[in-house]
Amino acid sequence: MRINLLPKEDRPLKQSQVRWEFLVMLGGVLVLGAALVFSWVEGARLDTLNMARQEALSRETKLQRQIQELNQLRQEITRLEAEEKTYGGLLSHGEHAAALLPEVSSHSQRLLWIERLDFTADTVTISGYTRDVTALSSYLSQLQSYGEEVELTSVLPLDGSDFQVFVIEVKGVRTGASAQLD
Repeated sequence: MRINLLPKEDRPLKQSQVRWEFLVMLGGVLVLGAALVFSWVEGARLDTLNMARQEALSRETKLQRQIQELNQLRQEITRLEAEEKTYGGLLSHGEHAAALLPEVSSHSQRLLWIERLDFTADTVTISGYTRDVTALSSYLSQLQSYGEEVELTSVLPLDGSDFQVFVIEVKGVRTGASAQLD
């Protein structure tokens, strides 16, 4: 028979028994391992989220730049539409005005000068100046052959000179006038 004289704490355990210190240490190692694994998983997840955030910020910057470019294009389109409208207003009577331009601007008067021609749908406004009132009268007679109604709206003397500034409106301008001269 064998007698174990060692104190109970120092005696070897049976093969089926485990000391409580070992279990505590094993639990601590498992908790530490789990903490390390979870921190590694969360670190990887954090890196993925940071990359997604950086990509989203990059896209946002690109979209802001595209919005600015779009706003610039819209402003350019608005400016060009206004310019087109302006030119369209000038050219709305394009063929009609172009056909009338030689008739109303050409004359044989030496002392009569035309400064400006304004075309509307059925009216041509002529502004100019002259030194000779009879030249203006001859020009009015010439214009009566191009329109239904020719009206001398104003004649004013230019201060300090012998020039007369005039404005003439020719209403109901016929488009066949250019064909008569050719």
